[in-house]
Amino acid sequence: MNENEMKNATIADIDEVTTPGAAAEDAAAPIQEPAAQDETNTAEVENLAPEAVPAPADDGMDEEDEDVPAAQELSRSSRRFNDDDLEIGDFIDDGNDMLKVDMPEDRRARDLAEMRRCVFDNKRTPRRFLQGRVFGVRPVGSGSAVVEVTRGTLRIMIQAEDFFHFSQMKGIENDDDATRQRRYLRKAKLMNGAIINFCPYMEAESEDGEVVFAGSRQDAMQIQRNRRFFGRAAASILSTGPDYVIAEALGVETSIGAAALSAYEYIDNVAEKYHVGDGIPVVVEDLHVDAENGTVSLRLNRAILERRANPAMNIHSLARGGAYGATVTSVNDRFYRLIVDSGNIQARVALTSSDELLTRGDRVTLLVYGYDEKRNYVWGACHKV
Repeated sequence: MNENEMKNATIADIDEVTTPGAAAEDAAAPIQEPAAQDETNTAEVENLAPEAVPAPADDGMDEEDEDVPAAQELSRSSRRFNDDDLEIGDFIDDGNDMLKVDMPEDRRARDLAEMRRCVFDNKRTPRRFLQGRVFGVRPVGSGSAVVEVTRGTLRIMIQAEDFFHFSQMKGIENDDDATRQRRYLRKAKLMNGAIINFCPYMEAESEDGEVVFAGSRQDAMQIQRNRRFFGRAAASILSTGPDYVIAEALGVETSIGAAALSAYEYIDNVAEKYHVGDGIPVVVEDLHVDAENGTVSLRLNRAILERRANPAMNIHSLARGGAYGATVTSVNDRFYRLIVDSGNIQARVALTSSDELLTRGDRVTLLVYGYDEKRNYVWGACHKV
């Protein structure tokens, strides 16, 4: 068929060219004109909104096309697998010597090796201790509990009686089983996230096959208590209250009041500024060992470090006879302690030198009368603003 014939070709001729295998059959069959559309239906369709026109039915879809979604779904399901069925195999080294990756199994092996060395060293007598973070507590029996601690990828279990041996839990030995357990659980919950010291002494296996260790906080604290020295130390906050924190340092639990936590800042709520698990630098003001009763008392102070590290102003920056804004930070039976608003300066005012009774947090005007060179504060009188 030439170009002119192609331009004037009939439907049958085109079919004959495009589908040569069916030429004879198409030639024999008469050409059917398309059926006339129903004028009424056509008008109705033309008057319908576009979204109201039904989609044409796909009656001519092959069976293979119907099977395509099912085949795709089968392919997707075949790609799914259980993690336990995957064979990970050995590490594939791609030669990148600048990319350092810490594989989970390597980290686990290091944690186990460290813990087992410590268990071996403590086999005869407690000598070494490690640090861990409190993350939970579980009741045991009718009167006890177990505090759970983590270090790296490992869990350490510590009996509550051991864990709180040196803690401030007055009269717990006289409580009944239910009350004792309730106090253990409540105190341990307040310590969630706290960093503590412990001596691991035994390896065990849980019901689900996990390797766990038993430890002693009492032994770790005793090791530290045998060190007698004064100076700076790091304290770990175990729990907080509105006016104080409970912290552990050198194997001793002790409370640190708001006035000893900051030299230059009035802290309205200690719990909002300091949190469980935080570490703070402190100086050991006093350490008392009662050998007869087997107790150790420790007084820690953070404010002293602040005053020595930030001597921005000295007491003579305030003029004798001057009046300055200040805030009451603490009260005892003899005088008020104040912090002057401008500068790193403390002040003391005798209870009789104030025109009215003051409480912590009160704003006052300080009248400077003199200086205490040895203790580095000014003294005088004040009246409430």
